[in-house]
Amino acid sequence: LSMEKVKEVLVNWADESGFQAPDILSVNCTSLSNTSDIFGKMLDKIQPRRKLNCSTAPLQYLQKMFSEKQQPAGTKMLLIVADELDYLITKDKVVLHELFMLTTSPFSRFILIGIANAIDLADRFLPKLQSMNCKPAVITFCAYSKDQIISILQQRFEAFPYTVFQPQALELCARKVASASGDMR
Repeated sequence: LSMEKVKEVLVNWADESGFQAPDILSVNCTSLSNTSDIFGKMLDKIQPRRKLNCSTAPLQYLQKMFSEKQQPAGTKMLLIVADELDYLITKDKVVLHELFMLTTSPFSRFILIGIANAIDLADRFLPKLQSMNCKPAVITFCAYSKDQIISILQQRFEAFPYTVFQPQALELCARKVASASGDMR
């Protein structure tokens, strides 16, 4: 399931349910120059043409914005999909902690989906959240099997009017990937 497909399903679900579809911000955290840049990206998504006081950092602006007042009725939710979330782990863990805390503010309009390789990220790096009864739900996905890898690749290659790889080559690659890690990247 790709991010584009997730976005499409989410928008369709919202339409069918009579809800306003959320804005969606997809961030690959490895692309950030600085780990705290994620807050600027969030702010840019919800207020694209904002004039920010130079002395106010994006995080402080977001905290103030969602802690003091109810947002107007038409304000959309913002779904943040942060891939490679473990990249935000710093020595003091502040960025990661504050990102999760923004979802718990009284008038927050944020939904956070974090994708990480560290299975124990929430337990190891966010113990304060657990003590505040705000522990995130963790969903663990199993590695792809050989058959799943072949199926995914065949589905992607259907778009081409010609044979991209011979079936034996696909199976060989799928076997190697499945036996090593199951990670298709």
